[in-house]
Amino acid sequence: MGLRDFIRRIRTRPPSGERVELKPAEQVVLAHLLRFDPATVAEIRTVIEAMDLAVPPDANEVLTALLVQALAEARPQPKQGSGGAAYVPTAKGRRLTGRLPQQPRTVTDFWI
Repeated sequence: MGLRDFIRRIRTRPPSGERVELKPAEQVVLAHLLRFDPATVAEIRTVIEAMDLAVPPDANEVLTALLVQALAEARPQPKQGSGGAAYVPTAKGRRLTGRLPQQPRTVTDFWI
């Protein structure tokens, strides 16, 4: 196998893994979950409001997008008076550790 064959094989091979497309708010929320493991909807709403966006998305929409892509999951909280669920990253979501930008501004594709 020569160098030409190797380069041709690399160029034609599709990326391995699964493609995940994340909007800026989803990237920030996932980074928050990766850093401060369980988070409630109120905490996630605060993180989204802290972003400098013209029209901040709804926290429920962002969480739904992460849940649909299996990057986060809801776990019932022990009875602490809050009554809601705590959201944590899944193993698939943890694969993005260190790959999320600190201040995302565009929709980004990740291969995991």
